[in-house]
Amino acid sequence: DHYFMKKEWDKALASVDVLDRRMGGNDAWMAVLRGAIELQRGDVPKAKAHFARAIALEKELAAPYLKLLELTLAEKDFPGAARLLTAMSRDAGLQPRGFPDDPGYSEFLESTPGKAYLRQSKQ
Repeated sequence: DHYFMKKEWDKALASVDVLDRRMGGNDAWMAVLRGAIELQRGDVPKAKAHFARAIALEKELAAPYLKLLELTLAEKDFPGAARLLTAMSRDAGLQPRGFPDDPGYSEFLESTPGKAYLRQSKQ
């Protein structure tokens, strides 16, 4: 927290590395923390890679799905958002809070991939 609050990203990542090694090196939450640090640093591709790794390590963990969904929607990658929502439901039994009624999803839901996702999810 100290290095994160001071925006000392390299030191924050080094601290997570130490913790992760102590926990065996394959902890999904450590991957989520790395993703959050990279996101704050402004390195979206690295952040996304860490969130994807967290999902690979622990499919039932909601946080990495939600962060990836947030980034995917911000990029207007609606096919990617549909794939992610499908994986969330299929692999983890998760659905984002407020979906589909939250206004943050409206542009996605109006898109062709969004409409297809809704049709498929109702089956």
